[in-house]
Amino acid sequence: MASSPQSLSVACIGLGKMGSGIAANVQKSGCRVTVYNRTAEKAQPLVVAGATLARTPREAAATAEFVVTNLMDDASVLGIVEGPDGVLAGFVLGEDPAVAMSMNVSMLIINELSEWLPFGTHSFRNQNISIQPI
Repeated sequence: MASSPQSLSVACIGLGKMGSGIAANVQKSGCRVTVYNRTAEKAQPLVVAGATLARTPREAAATAEFVVTNLMDDASVLGIVEGPDGVLAGFVLGEDPAVAMSMNVSMLIINELSEWLPFGTHSFRNQNISIQPI
């Protein structure tokens, strides 16, 4: 892993309200940011601010040391993660990035992810996060 924010490469996938906010803050911290969204127009403010636009989730994951996804449901997770252009296809065994996935999905998807990610250096943990307003 990189030792400073300026040398850390982060892929942000899923640029709705939460995802675009996270990506903007990661970018402001000085990290090199690659973004992907199914609707590419949502990435434009980040690209204008210096982010790189990936054509596929695979391309985004292949360039990153850390991948952050913010996805809505089972279909969006499957569409981003699996297949020849999915996030998993962008991983290089032994050089795989850390992955943080924020999602609202069924236990079926949680179980599938846990089966997909234990290879190589991957492990999958399902954690609930509760954020209280300050």
